[in-house]
Amino acid sequence: MQDTPCYKCGSQESRVESDKVFRLGVPHLASLVQREVKYACSVCKEIRQVSNRLIDSGNYRPPIPLRSHASNDVVEQKLVSVGQVFSDKRLIALDYPAVFRVGDDVLFPTFEGNIQDATVIDRYGKPDLMVDFAEEYLRQFWILMPTGRLPNSLIEIMPALLLLFTATELAVKAYLIRSEKRVKPNHSLVDLYKGIDSDHREEIQRRFAESYLNSALSPLDIDSPKMEEILRLYSQTYGGKSNVHMDSRYYAEPTTKAFNNANLAKGNTPYPIFLPDAVRTLIDTYRFYSGSERLRRLGADLQGNFRDSGTDNHGEWGLIPSSLGLVVVVVSQKAGKDSRYEDLKVFSEFKKSYPTGFSADWMYGGNTLLFYRDNGQRFSDGKRVISGLECRVWSNGRLGLHSRDLYLLADALDCADRNADRFGYFTKTGVDGKRIT
Repeated sequence: MQDTPCYKCGSQESRVESDKVFRLGVPHLASLVQREVKYACSVCKEIRQVSNRLIDSGNYRPPIPLRSHASNDVVEQKLVSVGQVFSDKRLIALDYPAVFRVGDDVLFPTFEGNIQDATVIDRYGKPDLMVDFAEEYLRQFWILMPTGRLPNSLIEIMPALLLLFTATELAVKAYLIRSEKRVKPNHSLVDLYKGIDSDHREEIQRRFAESYLNSALSPLDIDSPKMEEILRLYSQTYGGKSNVHMDSRYYAEPTTKAFNNANLAKGNTPYPIFLPDAVRTLIDTYRFYSGSERLRRLGADLQGNFRDSGTDNHGEWGLIPSSLGLVVVVVSQKAGKDSRYEDLKVFSEFKKSYPTGFSADWMYGGNTLLFYRDNGQRFSDGKRVISGLECRVWSNGRLGLHSRDLYLLADALDCADRNADRFGYFTKTGVDGKRIT
């Protein structure tokens, strides 16, 4: 343990107070054990740190058979908290309330647990995460889908079909969230798909036409099905009265509830042939149009999984602005905003003197990022005072940005290509005549 001063007496020294191993009493986690080491101050005996380590014993051992409680048994309650760090540095943490009999040391749950990986969703959502969900549902579809044989009943295919429909819906909605479009909540794949930008739909259709099954039809001079036609099949089942989203859950409900018929032979449940390729196409095209990929195609020097907290940087992507011909001025909340988060006069005057149509200020710790064209000039990175405003200039250093702002930045650069440049211009000679380096 790395020693830090005891908060109670200030002693630097500690010792191991206890070292215990508990088995998890959750049946499907029965091969896992938790090693709990408690460190105490060597002077005042105060518990200073508790280290929990999750270990896979490699041996599935179901919870021991319970025996009747004896008067000399000691039963204690405990909040179980176990976690595991994966290769991509994600931490999965599971908590559940438990009881254990001292000596048996099996942590039997007394209620449901909760699991989390520190994901934070803000008002703009996380469309990239939604696509990750879609990809996982697609993967699970292939696990559940009977292969090499027909399903033995509709019951067997319905879970896989629901996962595939869900994957499709999530993939389509990711496009809409990323472009910040508002659509009426519904489960019609066609209606949702029509909300995707037209140029993106064209690319989706082009890629879908090149998928294995569709490309097999081309040499036969047969028109392959269009993306929208496939989505419509799953959106309008049984005469348009239902859809696969409903069928996979409410298939056995009375027909008089939805169809106004006494009897209905449900003989046209879709069997997925082209839809898995359609979902794969939606996912791949979404990533093709991501802000990171679009900026890289424009020549951006961009690093993923970027972390650099030492310079008040925020965001999971690191961009060198000059690689795109840009320079960024970062203004802290203290320098630019008052207590009501309104612009201070010096910041308002700065933006009038150096106007730009592209900025970012969400999830940057209160900072405002102003983007400018650098006109081929190379600025020195670091803290500056420009026209009385304290700020930091980013040109050749790697600036942290969020995925949402990469996408918006790519959009802004696309607008510039259409003669609608949204960026201001920053020169080494400021409006006050002082040279900006």
